[in-house]
Amino acid sequence: MDAVREFSATLLAAISLTNLRSLGIALFLAVLIGAGVIIYYFYTKSLRSEHSNPGNKGRTSSRRNFLVGVLVLALAGFLAQILVPLLELLRKGTVLVGGISSGQEAPPKIANVAEVPPDSQVSFVMRRNPDGSPGQHPAILIHLPEDKAASAGKEFVAYSAVCTHLGCIVSYRSEEEVLFCPCHAGRFDPTDGKAISGPPKKPLPKVRLRIDENGDIYAEGWV
Repeated sequence: MDAVREFSATLLAAISLTNLRSLGIALFLAVLIGAGVIIYYFYTKSLRSEHSNPGNKGRTSSRRNFLVGVLVLALAGFLAQILVPLLELLRKGTVLVGGISSGQEAPPKIANVAEVPPDSQVSFVMRRNPDGSPGQHPAILIHLPEDKAASAGKEFVAYSAVCTHLGCIVSYRSEEEVLFCPCHAGRFDPTDGKAISGPPKKPLPKVRLRIDENGDIYAEGWV
């Protein structure tokens, strides 16, 4: 059982935010190669058909172009579903992580208040999932703008970065003052994590924060 838990923790760490860039590149290459093989197969098949029956040259060429176009559009849509959330996260916010070792449960330091200007975010990793199991769970710290901070009664808030709809990664959009999921346009209120539009119905799990006398911000656990 311990071996299974260790393997699960290692697997979660392997797909955590620290490796999102490599994961995105690997997925892109895998899909690109797969699509290339499929297109090559249909293209060569149509050429063989055209060679064996010259009278169908025009019809075969049109069918080949249609198939290639459909495959290219399908590939573009698939890549968008995978890469848009990754690029959105990598474009915004710094990823900070802390490894989890046996018997180590010290709360990770996320940042110092001086390092996070108002209306911005910092991405980090929680050492446990919201259900309490060990893992590397993506999370997001937000320094609320003045109006939102007044509404929330605090300047800093933190939530799970995993959308409660289908698990895509959310990020903070300062121009809209919302947490946004790029996969299906879900939006969450940054003051309390509640879903406000789109497919998500459940709020984002909250992270309990502690700010010490030096202004260092720590993730104490899930609320």
